Amino acid sequence: MMPSATEVAREVWSGFWGGRRAPYHVEGAGPGYGAVLRDLIQPWSDLYSAWFDTLRQTAWPGAHGWDCRCPRCHPDDCRCRCCIGSADLLVRSRVGERRVVPIVIENTWRRERNVELELSGWTPSDAKVKITGGILPPTKLSLAPCQEKTATLLIEVVADQQGSPPQAGEEVPPDVSSCVVLYADLRIIGCDVRPIRIAIAILPRECDTFRVDCRCVCC
Repeated sequence: MMPSATEVAREVWSGFWGGRRAPYHVEGAGPGYGAVLRDLIQPWSDLYSAWFDTLRQTAWPGAHGWDCRCPRCHPDDCRCRCCIGSADLLVRSRVGERRVVPIVIENTWRRERNVELELSGWTPSDAKVKITGGILPPTKLSLAPCQEKTATLLIEVVADQQGSPPQAGEEVPPDVSSCVVLYADLRIIGCDVRPIRIAIAILPRECDTFRVDCRCVCC
């Protein structure tokens, strides 16, 4: 019985991970078919086998032949996870950072529209993190028909000294021990929209760090 294409592919490629070379024949193949398939696979099989044997012996000398150092293999740190509620605008930041967020307001009416921007306070207020800044002036805008203007939201994140204290002899700015999320509402008076819910997620400094591996082989 002639094998299906799926069975042929499974037989060919299963040899790679089992430490064997790809088979050079196919049972039940008609005259000439096996030779054509063998000539097509043989150079790729030889190249892959030599490459994988060398890489397994030199690049991954850890237990069972593998050295698990990829970020995806590291333990999951819950401190870097943020529980974010429903929000229209999400800003990610760290303690000590200043974020500039442009907000474009459009007037799709065919007449002039006057709007005013009001930003509420940030909650919760006992998050051991202080948010300063706000909507930069002017906060009152006059929009001509079919015109758009950009307002600027300036956010500065400051933590109190109850965060992670610096070690002796080190000058490290305060930090948060886990992700902190604060919320504020931006009202656009004169615009027929509900208040814009803004969330800022403040991550510990060690989250999403840039890693430099001194080894020669990429993970």
